[in-house]
Amino acid sequence: VIAGLGLSLYKRTRWRWGHYEQFRLWHALSGVGALGMLVLHTGLRSGENLNFLLLTNFLAVAALGTAAGMAIALEGRLGTAAGHYRRWSIWLHLGLLWPLPALLGLHILAGYYF
Repeated sequence: VIAGLGLSLYKRTRWRWGHYEQFRLWHALSGVGALGMLVLHTGLRSGENLNFLLLTNFLAVAALGTAAGMAIALEGRLGTAAGHYRRWSIWLHLGLLWPLPALLGLHILAGYYF
């Protein structure tokens, strides 16, 4: 997941190494890789309490990231409607991403505590 942050750094800082399209591809591939690791780690068993919240949050972030990627890909064809959809899906993708570090930290802490 941390590997996917390269796109955010590229967009929000003056750091310019590589091309934007490469970072978008890397972001998408790291997301797919993270989903693959999630399946290997959990077998998509939801667990309970905070583990359920963590899995649900992660899947929602991934779904909204996919929706944002599709909206970006279709924006040239669909015009204004896709642009509006793109903005909302990106903001929701980023908004749901914020609780993920805390949930993941609690998941790791619980694993070591119990």
